[in-house]
Amino acid sequence: MSEANTSAADDEAMVICTPPDLRDRAQIVKDSSLPKKSKKRYELTYNMFLKWQSEHQVDESLCSEDVLLVYFEEQAKIKSPNTLWSMYSMLHKMIFLKQKKDISKYVHLDDFLKSNSKGYKPKKAKIFRDEEISKFIETAPDECYLAVKVILIFGILGACRSDEMVNMTTENIVRFESPQKMYLVSIPEENKTNISRSFTITDSKYFDIVERYLNLRPKDLPSGRLFVTYQGGRCIRQFIGKTKISAAAKEIASFLELEPALYTGHSFRRSSATLLADSGADMLAIQRLGGWKSMTVASGYADNSMHQKKRIEALIESRITPTTKKFTYKKPSHPSVLSQPSPTPSTSHELEDTRIQQPDKSQYIIEDIQGDVFNIENVQVLSQIVQNESTLPISTDSGALPNIANSNTSMLPIAENSSTPFIFQNCSITINMK
Repeated sequence: MSEANTSAADDEAMVICTPPDLRDRAQIVKDSSLPKKSKKRYELTYNMFLKWQSEHQVDESLCSEDVLLVYFEEQAKIKSPNTLWSMYSMLHKMIFLKQKKDISKYVHLDDFLKSNSKGYKPKKAKIFRDEEISKFIETAPDECYLAVKVILIFGILGACRSDEMVNMTTENIVRFESPQKMYLVSIPEENKTNISRSFTITDSKYFDIVERYLNLRPKDLPSGRLFVTYQGGRCIRQFIGKTKISAAAKEIASFLELEPALYTGHSFRRSSATLLADSGADMLAIQRLGGWKSMTVASGYADNSMHQKKRIEALIESRITPTTKKFTYKKPSHPSVLSQPSPTPSTSHELEDTRIQQPDKSQYIIEDIQGDVFNIENVQVLSQIVQNESTLPISTDSGALPNIANSNTSMLPIAENSSTPFIFQNCSITINMK
């Protein structure tokens, strides 16, 4: 007798020796290990496989690799690769629970599923761009779209799934007055990944929309569920279900004259991750936003971030050829900040060169220099116009303003949010773009 058959026989003997009441209790524990939300899907998938075995006169206890290969080969003709992988995952769990067989060891079955997935591009819900979100929030009339606006705000700021918004209650949203008006929203933990998440609503426009909706919500509802139906400028005693929340994306697309069929409830979540990626956030921040367990899954939601593409392009090009950028520069009209003021009146010019040659004893202001690095050579005077005693936006390793006056060469890394003009006298400037 083989080792596998011996093991199976031992397991069967142990089951026979186990008292019936303990077997029943053990089965309840096993069933409870299935995801509560999708337990019915697991059982349905397993029962469909058993039915197929019966139709092909295969013993239910025979879950060999050959049987599963034929079954999945037939299913591949009518189902997408994504659906097949989902079926495989559910059958793997159910067969192990019911028959104590681990189909993950079936190498040929795994190879077949991988081969079947090659070249397949799953359809993804279309995302809303930032300008489309702003347009809907600002132009859609509240009389018709107030609830849809709130769903959009929650979906974008919290990367919420449709069922998460359905299960959200009034206890999940807390209002704060200080230090600024805001809502802190906690997402119900009974979600797909059971990861705790929360988000804030601080923008005055979004805050006012949410508050207006909450004030219209009936106070004596039998349940604390947050989202209720909004009609004719008022909320009625009817809760919004998952289908209605998912349909909100199509309503928005229809109002914006897009293609409603391409938008689903998942559009909010994908839009949220993509907007965050376009802002320059790293994948860890995106993973935390959506509560994804895997970094790989999180990266799939960042819809070809333009920020990342431009950043990569700039890094490559910077190694090939100097970058040229237009700057606005002008003779200063602030003689008090310079040790040798120029009598020349203020004028403006456009400069398109990475090398600026200044004539002796001339003074220039260079503006729009956010995030760039300047190599300053032969500096006699360097000043900065500081309004309202604001902090100098020059970033250095030590955090202090570098002393480059009358030096031969220095480098100034300019802070990302700097928009204050800099004044140079009798110097040459090389601009090295990031």
